[in-house]
Amino acid sequence: MGQGVAITGIGVISAIGNNAAENHASLISGKTGISKISQIETIHKDEIMVGEISVENPELESQLNLAPDEYSRTPIIGIIASQEAMAHAGITDITDCKTGLISSTTVGGMDKSEEYFYEYFESDKHWNHITGLHAGDSTAYWSRRKFCDHH
Repeated sequence: MGQGVAITGIGVISAIGNNAAENHASLISGKTGISKISQIETIHKDEIMVGEISVENPELESQLNLAPDEYSRTPIIGIIASQEAMAHAGITDITDCKTGLISSTTVGGMDKSEEYFYEYFESDKHWNHITGLHAGDSTAYWSRRKFCDHH
């Protein structure tokens, strides 16, 4: 067998916490994060239950010094989680060591695709939000942020 793998940093933002410590505390206490949709405008708002992060996009964008509407919600929360993981691992320069990323996501940018869907054939202004729904899209955004872009 080859060399082992060490997990040195964890970053999480979810419906039950905005960082790894909050998520751990919520899991231990049995807190649920399932509720009706409140963070995005959608015709499904009162139809389905979701596990939704309660912090709104403008606050998350401000935390990362992003321009409004630059990224969809999925890469934004991924950047926040990756920055926490890097800080937790004590990594300040991604090029100093071999690193890997385990990422999971669900709806991958659906907030923006619903918002701009009907504009698709009228204008190319928001095409990045319509065509960027594949799982690799978030990873591409994160790599452009270089994970360690602490503010």
